[in-house]
Amino acid sequence: MNRGSFRLNLDRTVSPKLRIGNRLTFSRSQGQVLPSPVVLNALTAPPTLSVTGPGGEYFTGINLLTGRSFENPVASALQITNQERQNRLIGNVFGEYDLLEGLTLRSTLDLDFLNSVQDYYAPSTVLPGLTTNGQGSRGQAQTVSWTFENTIHYTRRFGTLHNLDLLAGTTLERINTEGISGTAQDFLTDGLGVNGLYAGKTFVGVWTPAPHSSLASSFARANWGVADKYLFTLTGRVDGSSRFGRDHRYGLFPSGAFAWRASDEGFVRRLGWFDDLKLRVSYGRTGNQDIGNYKSLATLGSTVYVFGGSRAIGFVPASLANSDLKWETTDQVDVGVDASVLRNRVSVTADFYNKKTHDLLLDARVPSSSGFGSQLQNIGSVRNRGFELSINTVNLTGTVSWETSLNLAWNRNRVLNLGADSIIIDPYGVGGGAHQSPTVLKVGEPINSFYGWVYDSLASGQPVYKDLDGDGVITSADRTIIGNAQPSYTGGLANRFVFRNFELSILLQWSVGSKIYNINRSLLTAAGGTANQLVDVATGGRGIPTPKIGNTFESRESDLFVEDGSYLRGKNIRLAYTLPATWLQAVHLQGMSRLQLYVSAQNVFTVTNYTGYDPEISEYAATNLAQGFDYGTYPQVRQITFGFSAGF
Repeated sequence: MNRGSFRLNLDRTVSPKLRIGNRLTFSRSQGQVLPSPVVLNALTAPPTLSVTGPGGEYFTGINLLTGRSFENPVASALQITNQERQNRLIGNVFGEYDLLEGLTLRSTLDLDFLNSVQDYYAPSTVLPGLTTNGQGSRGQAQTVSWTFENTIHYTRRFGTLHNLDLLAGTTLERINTEGISGTAQDFLTDGLGVNGLYAGKTFVGVWTPAPHSSLASSFARANWGVADKYLFTLTGRVDGSSRFGRDHRYGLFPSGAFAWRASDEGFVRRLGWFDDLKLRVSYGRTGNQDIGNYKSLATLGSTVYVFGGSRAIGFVPASLANSDLKWETTDQVDVGVDASVLRNRVSVTADFYNKKTHDLLLDARVPSSSGFGSQLQNIGSVRNRGFELSINTVNLTGTVSWETSLNLAWNRNRVLNLGADSIIIDPYGVGGGAHQSPTVLKVGEPINSFYGWVYDSLASGQPVYKDLDGDGVITSADRTIIGNAQPSYTGGLANRFVFRNFELSILLQWSVGSKIYNINRSLLTAAGGTANQLVDVATGGRGIPTPKIGNTFESRESDLFVEDGSYLRGKNIRLAYTLPATWLQAVHLQGMSRLQLYVSAQNVFTVTNYTGYDPEISEYAATNLAQGFDYGTYPQVRQITFGFSAGF
């Protein structure tokens, strides 16, 4: 991975009333992305097959255990081109003009320009190019996002008690994307790689998507402070999104907050306990439109058919319209406290929140008679309750200083309603791996719960599951909740030490109580001698019978694959040294005010009982309904960085 960036910020006061400026960032990155099946292929590759042949070439011959060509993971990782390049420009220009004393007009134009190119080429010497005599594709996408915001801001203080702050404005946002990609296969030579797609004997196709979306918003905010002790805030905004049905594009999202700086009260000061004490309460409604484009519309897709004895191109319905599609909304109440004691050497922030999300945007299965498998709908509601605690301390000051920051978070999630259903097994679009899909949405249970059978014992060489409904037969009715990916709590601990010009920072991160559904374990215990397996298959393990010919492990969804995902990770360690100013002057760097050299390490160590590569796994299948699944997940890398920062 190669990455570079440039940043430029400019501000200018044109006159006592007029100010202008800009913020500009340009970045470029280029890197090789590991092809998706490499991790799984490496895990299942038979150890009896060699990586290379007698001549030193990568072995891609027949795997005698399967009768198919060997998907050599080393060859795939080193010979397949799967490169991404991105150029991105993010910037804005703004102008502020004081119409009257305390009354300011501001206009801001933001631009986000992203150009990305992805090249893929699998040569004829490695799968999947082996079966097609090479195959390649190139895709390029250009996305331009702009936002134009205008606000008018009024501030005034009335006497010594009252302070008023008013803001109103409008925002227009537009996202335009243009893309093109082409795929070809069957090449005379691999020498041209992706640059020789025109020479492919078989032209697979070309695609030219051009999605776009718009958002129009109006908003207002009022802050009123009384004696700097009682702080009131009211806000309201109306957002209109092109992604929803014609009659449901606009949503109203109000909020309100009250804060009381109790430390300014005489009776609190007389206690002598607090340097600062603030109590807060707030309510707010937010909306979610993250569903992609055109989901409320009936779309068409191209297809190939035979007409009059000739190949013809036509169009067929590709999605089912839903003109009633609307905003997913979340109402949240938050109660918090900020406190500082011991001359501000200890500060605490604590928040309790209760969030309820209505009209969830979910893909729902529809009758097959409709001609479609699913339709995006607003279904049901979910509640999240939690508590967040942050403690910051100044432990030492002087020549040696030491600061500590502790963050803890608890969250409890529960499905409250699913419309006409009380349970949705294997929600549409989530999928699974290794013939497993243990995802479920069930009223009263958390999102990202796992659903399957409960292991009982071994009988006649095969695993037996518990008969939960007591009918004497193991059926799908015996499935139950077997775990969920929600942790009991998460935390982080940061320590910063400073001695003279040296600075050491250490960040620890942990998660307790989450479960991981390890689909890899199912894949590596159920092959029946056709692929590499876990050592447990040979030595014995929970639910694994004594190995013998024809005795394979049944891989239905069960708690045999649910593991504890708790972990403690050394997330970041950074050591820095700031050069003395006299050194800079001695080497004639008077224009440089500060120069710091540093080395940092990320993901230094991990303590966990999880048997997979990485307990800190992300969501599977690009959906928040499939967190906690490990199916060929590439682990986070340990990274060492050397660098410097300078000030002029």
